[in-house]
Amino acid sequence: MQTAPVRMTYIEDSQARWRPCMRGDVGWDERLQPVPVQDVYWTDCQPPNAPYVTSWNPRFMPTYSPMTMMSMGVFGDSYWYGSIGEHRMVMLPQNYPFARVKVQPHKPSVNHFGKKSGLCKDWWLDRNLIFDADPLGWFEWFCWYWMGRRIDVYDDHQVQRWCSFRIRQRAMYATTGHAGTAQALLHWGCDT
Repeated sequence: MQTAPVRMTYIEDSQARWRPCMRGDVGWDERLQPVPVQDVYWTDCQPPNAPYVTSWNPRFMPTYSPMTMMSMGVFGDSYWYGSIGEHRMVMLPQNYPFARVKVQPHKPSVNHFGKKSGLCKDWWLDRNLIFDADPLGWFEWFCWYWMGRRIDVYDDHQVQRWCSFRIRQRAMYATTGHAGTAQALLHWGCDT
């Protein structure tokens, strides 16, 4: 017997606040790739610690929710730091666990594995891998996907990136056992 979908007002309020980054906004960059925002629709959100719902791409099964990742220690607690991060974080549910996230300059020591991991935003922008729908990058996409936002073509692209990254980095971790690689996997919601 299926239960009724969970409706969370604070998620619905956030969905109403979401919009892509546009020229003139905090964080606008000419290198942001366009997303077909006319194709945005919303499904039932994914409650924290719930099994995956049918609206998820079946190839995308991260080990951790965005909230769990943040509580474990990712991005040196600096993902939402700075004017663009604070601007984008305002769209997220105020009563959701994101409200407890520290917003500070990057401190690799607070990462779960205590190691710096990741590349600078310019590296991703220069390779056309950050989009106007989520100008902070992949993790912002994951937060919105978790909350029910769907843009099919864009989501398929991000899921493919996740699948490729997971395969590549798990193989690297199996060979090296390096804590920086384990941290990178955690940044993408994967275990080792």
